[in-house]
Amino acid sequence: MDEAQISCETALPVRGDSGFQGLSIGNAEIIVPCKLKRAKKGKPREELTDQQKEANAPLSKERISIEHSNAGFKRNHSVTDVLRNTRPGMSDSLALVAMGLHNLRVSMRASYQY
Repeated sequence: MDEAQISCETALPVRGDSGFQGLSIGNAEIIVPCKLKRAKKGKPREELTDQQKEANAPLSKERISIEHSNAGFKRNHSVTDVLRNTRPGMSDSLALVAMGLHNLRVSMRASYQY
């Protein structure tokens, strides 16, 4: 099976978490938050500087709605548990249904109704 080639010709900013670190897609600029380095045994963990905290704040404000959507999507455990049905496209169909259920749940909340 051939892998799809992903390209990006314009310099788009892509905001992500540490899972995106080291990713390169064409001219896209991958923006990841600053993280603390892992502490060595017996030594105290260092804190982020004020500049690093200021740089992380706007990233987290933009990403929080996406993280809430991911959590709502995963609330339907059928997409996080092991799928035994091996028919082609079944996992994609299940993901679409789970996202549709999440969107329905969000649209039916009292705080979202006018």
